[in-house]
Amino acid sequence: MNSIKYFFFKLFDVSDFPARWFCGKWSDFHGWLYIFSNLLIWASYFAIPAILLYFSIKRKDVPFKGIFLLFVFFILLCGLSHLIDAVIFWMPVYRLNAVILFCTGIVSTITVISLFKVLPSAFELKTPQELSRILEQRTAELKQANLELESSKDLLKKLIDNNPDAISKLDKNYKHLFVNKSITKHLDVSPEIIEGKTYDDLAYPNKLKRFLEKNIDKAIESGNILQKKIKSLDLTENEISLNVVFVPLANAERGEVEVLTIARDITKEEIAKKELAFKIKELNKTTKTLRDHNKQMEDFSYIVSHNLRSPINNIISLLELYELERESNNVKLNDNSKEIFDHLKKVTLNLNITIQELTEIINIKLHKFENTKVLYFSDLLFNLKESLKSEIESNRLEVIEEFEADSIEFVKAYMESILQNLLTNAIKYRDTEKKSYVKFSSRNKENKVVLTCEDNGLGIDMAKFGNDIFSLSKTFHNHPDARGVGLFMTKNQIEAFGGSISVTSEPSVGTTFTLTFMRSK
Repeated sequence: MNSIKYFFFKLFDVSDFPARWFCGKWSDFHGWLYIFSNLLIWASYFAIPAILLYFSIKRKDVPFKGIFLLFVFFILLCGLSHLIDAVIFWMPVYRLNAVILFCTGIVSTITVISLFKVLPSAFELKTPQELSRILEQRTAELKQANLELESSKDLLKKLIDNNPDAISKLDKNYKHLFVNKSITKHLDVSPEIIEGKTYDDLAYPNKLKRFLEKNIDKAIESGNILQKKIKSLDLTENEISLNVVFVPLANAERGEVEVLTIARDITKEEIAKKELAFKIKELNKTTKTLRDHNKQMEDFSYIVSHNLRSPINNIISLLELYELERESNNVKLNDNSKEIFDHLKKVTLNLNITIQELTEIINIKLHKFENTKVLYFSDLLFNLKESLKSEIESNRLEVIEEFEADSIEFVKAYMESILQNLLTNAIKYRDTEKKSYVKFSSRNKENKVVLTCEDNGLGIDMAKFGNDIFSLSKTFHNHPDARGVGLFMTKNQIEAFGGSISVTSEPSVGTTFTLTFMRSK
């Protein structure tokens, strides 16, 4: 420890050592060659760091600046050690030289370690040849991008020029910076003449000029897109309607806002709107008239059916009383009178059935039955088969059911009536020459339930009767019970709740009815 204190205490003391000129046998040539060489190395070592520092300061993008600084200190210390080595010929500061050599060693070690750490990153640096290739590639890509940009600009210009709308770009002083070719529809001049001119230069009509300038100012002030309509005159002095859109655009180069105006001739659209509004008004009138007529017809049908029901019931009662009275008194009618009486009774009963059917149809139209509930097809068909058991068995009709969609929300009375009409039709119009069947099936379809009734009966000639199948009082077979009411009622019952019914049929093959019901939401 004392030797260390002594070392640093005598750091600049030269009394313990002789000058180098007096150590050994130095010739003048040998001594000065040694001194000159050390001074030359020192000068170079001091110049190199100065150049490196200058380069590092000028080039802000130089990588590994920390390594640069370490090399600067390392080279400076190396140069300083050579300078001291030359000075020792006169001033033997060996202790100071030892400290400088130690500092040089420390900085050298740090430099080596740091250099080792950055070596992987240094290997990743591109060589001048690689950079040259990258530059060439990027240049080619940029050239291609410029070509595509020019092509896009050309295409955009063609699109704008051929756009049917009149498109203009104006500055805040209303000077036209650009116009497309469609402007010639409104002004009898070419776009080249319009560009660079204001509305005043082009002698725009005062009303149109004020409209355009006012909305250009609004668009610039608000920075929002505006859309306005105006009536003006075309080149033939005819009134036209224009829809004009004002789009504010920021121009960074000019440091101000420009405005794009897009003017569209909507004269035909406005005329069409007026005509449509007029037709809608007329249609509403016609619809109201039809509704009134329909209501009157419904009211008339309702009154007729209900007012006739009581007299017909009275007639039936009188006929029954007359028959009872005649039987109790053992009064016999001659053949002619009996035939007239039986015919009157039959006509009266048929008329009563017709009035009941008419009343049912009116009830459907008036939505008398509006209470719906969930119904299960299998339950409804089971009850129906029980009520028609004798007819089904006597006619040896096979009833098949495949209900994928097992239920529907509907009016029970309507659904029972629908299924009964379909099943009784299958019984009435079966083909007696083959084993008969009727198949009921159902399935879900989106928000609908589709019910299908398929039989192998007599079928219907669709080419002949296709348009009348669901019409009132239309029959297609000579069956004594055919009245032409069942399918008409079925159609009305389904359509009353937004559904539909269709039929496909072929004589001697069979008939398929497809019923579509809307599901309740």
